[in-house]
Amino acid sequence: MAIFGKKKTDAEPEKAQEKAVKTEKKETKKSGEPSPVSLWTKRKHASLPDDLLKKMRITEKSAILSSKKIYTFEIDPSCGKKEVARAFQHVYGKTPVKINIVNVRGKVKRTRTGLGRTKAKKKAMVYLKPTERIDFV
Repeated sequence: MAIFGKKKTDAEPEKAQEKAVKTEKKETKKSGEPSPVSLWTKRKHASLPDDLLKKMRITEKSAILSSKKIYTFEIDPSCGKKEVARAFQHVYGKTPVKINIVNVRGKVKRTRTGLGRTKAKKKAMVYLKPTERIDFV
């Protein structure tokens, strides 16, 4: 009947079949292996462990700390201590004893046109056992 809506056509059974196929695909995704990103974090925008640890911070202070088996890294602003620990263990093969995370504010800089601000960062200080060390240069 086409009084209140569209006429029923043969296309509707095809749509029902498409929905069934889509639900089967979802079920296979759930039952299959997890994606590599979900192993490291529950957040969708974070990537693999190599991207969580952006770079090692090499400063005078970090050089002094590295002699005490404390290594400083610049990390992704969205990740936490557990994610940093897993990424560090994956990349370097060492288990950290303790991790401290610090948010570093962006500095105010003068430009020709006025004031600007550098990007805010996040850094992690990774503590290792006294017997372990990392060769990074």
